[in-house]
Amino acid sequence: MAILEWGKNIKVDRIEYQRKKTINTLKVPKVISIKITDEINLILSLFKKSDKNQKGYIFPIIDKELGGKQLRDYILDKNKEHNTNLKEIGKKLEIDLNLTSYVARHSYATVLKRSNVPTAVISESLGHSSESVTQNYLDSFDNSVIDDANKNLL
Repeated sequence: MAILEWGKNIKVDRIEYQRKKTINTLKVPKVISIKITDEINLILSLFKKSDKNQKGYIFPIIDKELGGKQLRDYILDKNKEHNTNLKEIGKKLEIDLNLTSYVARHSYATVLKRSNVPTAVISESLGHSSESVTQNYLDSFDNSVIDDANKNLL
């Protein structure tokens, strides 16, 4: 998210990007394409500048010119700061879970799985190299779901 750019990643009604984490590990890096819904458009409009030729990063995470290892380290520091803030929010809301960006990503995958979205689709949406990687994100089904499925055998 930190390096999404107006002119580069916004394509009419979609946000398209490649995950930096996997861009060098795949022979053909996957392009993640997300439809810009009304809700996403509202968020984007909060960060949109007044000029029509949008340039630069979409979100005000990176506020200086950096490249290579410096940019990577800066983003890692910002992510740590973000996770610290999420943990504080969780404590204030008395949520019995250590909130992090990883938890949000894991929850996204779990909700899709419990909604019967095929693992291949979840894998694609997460930008994983294979379905086996996605399996690591997925929660096991509740016993009640398995119990209901077993009723079909009777």
